[in-house]
Amino acid sequence: MGKTDWSKKLADLAIFKTVVPLTPKSVSRMEDRELVLRYLAFRITHYEDYKPTMTEFLDNAMSAIKTISDSQLQQYCDDFGEALFCIDRIFGEKAFKRNMFGEGTDKFTNILFEIWVYGFAILTEKQREVLMKRRNIITNKAKDLLKKSNFVESIDAEKAYNITSVKVRFKTIEQFLTEIINAK
Repeated sequence: MGKTDWSKKLADLAIFKTVVPLTPKSVSRMEDRELVLRYLAFRITHYEDYKPTMTEFLDNAMSAIKTISDSQLQQYCDDFGEALFCIDRIFGEKAFKRNMFGEGTDKFTNILFEIWVYGFAILTEKQREVLMKRRNIITNKAKDLLKKSNFVESIDAEKAYNITSVKVRFKTIEQFLTEIINAK
């Protein structure tokens, strides 16, 4: 498989098509592949090293994909599918929408896709299993994320891709998931 085919491979996963509500028009515009590229970009370049603009960040990821081993890309692919499976099990049709926090709209949001898929993808299989068993805790505690003004500001579309917002939202979700995994 060519290096540029990875985004298509991930966008063609059945679980991706199940969890991500894209219209045929969105797919024809390759928005599905852009979402996958966003995931890969943050796996390749840690969010702490993000530098605006998002367009340049994604362009750099496209170049970086060519230098990554197929085995590493396959691991990212496997993690992606597992993350989506868990997110679907936990949040269902609310995944990647503001109402996954218990309030807000039911409109799909790229920003939420990036942080949740990344957050679940970097976990071990065992950690993801713990989270699925604690589904009710996650959905109840997710509401508390909207009480954190810096997190809410970081998912605001107008400010979403400055360095601070990217770091705040990714770190917040990492800490959120870790706290639930480690809870007694």
